[in-house]
Amino acid sequence: MASLGQKMCNIDEIINQSSVIGSGTPVRYRLKLRADHPDEYRKYRKLTFGERNKDKPHKTFVMVGETGAGKTTLINTMVNYILGVQRKNKVWFEITDDQSDQSAAYSQTSIITVYGFYLRESPIDLTIIDTPGYGDTRSIEIDKEIAMSFSSLIKSGEEVHEIDAVCLVIKATQNRLSDRQIYIFDAVQSLFGRDIAENIVLLFTHSSGTHPKDALTAVKEAEIKCAVNNKNQPVFFLFDNCQAQASDEKYDEQYPEEHEQALEQSWNR
Repeated sequence: MASLGQKMCNIDEIINQSSVIGSGTPVRYRLKLRADHPDEYRKYRKLTFGERNKDKPHKTFVMVGETGAGKTTLINTMVNYILGVQRKNKVWFEITDDQSDQSAAYSQTSIITVYGFYLRESPIDLTIIDTPGYGDTRSIEIDKEIAMSFSSLIKSGEEVHEIDAVCLVIKATQNRLSDRQIYIFDAVQSLFGRDIAENIVLLFTHSSGTHPKDALTAVKEAEIKCAVNNKNQPVFFLFDNCQAQASDEKYDEQYPEEHEQALEQSWNR
């Protein structure tokens, strides 16, 4: 995993701005974010790290996926990528957590979270719009509220002026998209019209690295519009969601070479 910028951030400095949330290898840290919570006028919460530089290029990604798809891990992976974290650092930074760790007020509502990540060493400022996990035990009415809240955020123009990528997060082993997945994907696409298709990318999680035939078939059968390559095939990326997992010391001692190779593949995938 490499950094986007030529300058490498000071890992120790970032650690000083974080709190430990998990021991082991890697040590997991939660970045300390500035929070602006929702109110009656703003139906989303905003969490920021650093100060935005108006002179820098700015990228905005939207993350869409059902509960358990691995969306949270992908958001944290993006953060570590921008920080330039390498496996030898033996650390892992997080800006978000699973819904199970959030307060009841957030886990049971349709709150959208806007993450602003502004690192002075990075050549870009990054905004990640995280739609709540959907398709769990909640009703379809809550899913509709998510779509409406997202629409309100986009139309307000306060935080988002242009969407650079809409990331559809789907398990690589999934062979059929649920009705709720299709509903949310269609709702997002309808906000931007046909032109957004070239900015929609597929992120397949929990992947072993093999060709995601089942998931691609599910996307095709659901008629999900997305970016395509020069062979008119969907643009997709594979993730195994294991970068932050702590290593097993007993296994490391017994099979050092095998474990080292597995970690290297996971980190670079």
